[in-house]
Amino acid sequence: MRRPRIFLDANILVDAQIRDIFFTIAEARLIDLRWSDEVLNETRNVLTNQRGIEPSRVDYLISTINAAFPKSNVAAAKITLLPVALPDADDLHVLYAAVNADCDLLVTNNLRDFPDGAVAPFGLSALNADSAIAMLVQDFSERMPAIISRLLSELRNPPISVQEFLDRLKQRTPTAAQALSAALKG
Repeated sequence: MRRPRIFLDANILVDAQIRDIFFTIAEARLIDLRWSDEVLNETRNVLTNQRGIEPSRVDYLISTINAAFPKSNVAAAKITLLPVALPDADDLHVLYAAVNADCDLLVTNNLRDFPDGAVAPFGLSALNADSAIAMLVQDFSERMPAIISRLLSELRNPPISVQEFLDRLKQRTPTAAQALSAALKG
């Protein structure tokens, strides 16, 4: 059976904690992740221009992402079979790439730009990070303690406790933090 295929928008990739959760679940081979060069360019722009991160560090991050998930970067070829309208035409490349990659789910914190009526004809659902992580925690609850343990073991500069991790997560994704807390308590 094919693993769920999830397309991550730039606003997901710019958030290190959220990104790391998706990456660690993918490393556990429970999901497959997808993104495009256009999404990575948007990620690069936000991290350097809005968050002030040194461009060389961002370039290193992007190259590390692509090396860790070599099959995840997909093309955003235009879809001509169906007329597609999104509230923001600048987001069409995200939809095109997700559809071309045969994704099941588009994760974006910009749901207003990806209404159900625009994505559903392609067999695609759109969820924000909070709902998507909560869904994955529910689907893979038995595996979550090991996944989060692995993720936290890699965060050594500085190290972070489970409670600190959950507290930080709760600030942006309260439903996911609650679901994860319950899964970790078993």
